[in-house]
Amino acid sequence: MKQNANCGMHVNIDLANFGQDRETQLECARKLYYVINKHYSFFKVAFNRYTRSTTYCGQCRDRQRIKMADESYLYSMPDDHYQCMNYSHIRTGRLEIRLVGGQKNFATFRNTMETIFHLLSAVQKLSWSDLDDLSKVFKGCNSYVFDRLTKCRNEMVMTDDDIEKIRPTVKEVSYI
Repeated sequence: MKQNANCGMHVNIDLANFGQDRETQLECARKLYYVINKHYSFFKVAFNRYTRSTTYCGQCRDRQRIKMADESYLYSMPDDHYQCMNYSHIRTGRLEIRLVGGQKNFATFRNTMETIFHLLSAVQKLSWSDLDDLSKVFKGCNSYVFDRLTKCRNEMVMTDDDIEKIRPTVKEVSYI
């Protein structure tokens, strides 16, 4: 099955997934924006966006500013389809990852969503500087996420060194 490179999924995430209070939620939302844009080429593969040259869902340019952004800045972020993230719904308590590619079968859908679930957990636990290191971001991931990381290594958006740092921490799972 051939996939359309311009077609993807929007994954909406409720801010409640990031913590109990608004300050923690917004901090994690900013971290998510930062890590995806910092490692944009990696996440295109990790989220199964089949083409490296998609014209939609591009990398956002202000990832350094997001570290110190206040709530009003988050409210004013662009919401067009040429950005890989959409924060225009943050006032209502959600954000949207637009970088996720169309999923052609259950296994690719599951591995993509498991990668997103792991990432949501990681941004809650890790410091800003830890987000610069993919081996720290994916330490302790499950075997479905590790399968996707192997694809990232094969596509040369992740190093062998990072894979070998993560490998001993992988949790074997079998959901279906």
